Amino acid sequence: METKAFYESKTFWVNIIGLAWMFGQKPLGLPELDDGMILAILGVLNIVLRFITKKEITITKATP
Repeated sequence: METKAFYESKTFWVNIIGLAWMFGQKPLGLPELDDGMILAILGVLNIVLRFITKKEITITKATP
């Protein structure tokens, strides 16, 4: 099965953005959302991404 490095994963980046939004709302002046709302949005996005995922991820280098 083809693999990809974790940093090539959409799921990884969606979750990084979600964490940045949670912790950066006030310091970065982002629109403030309740933490529960952010977690609900991330949950839905993770489910959607799980269905469109085709490749397995690895910690190391991707294989062709």
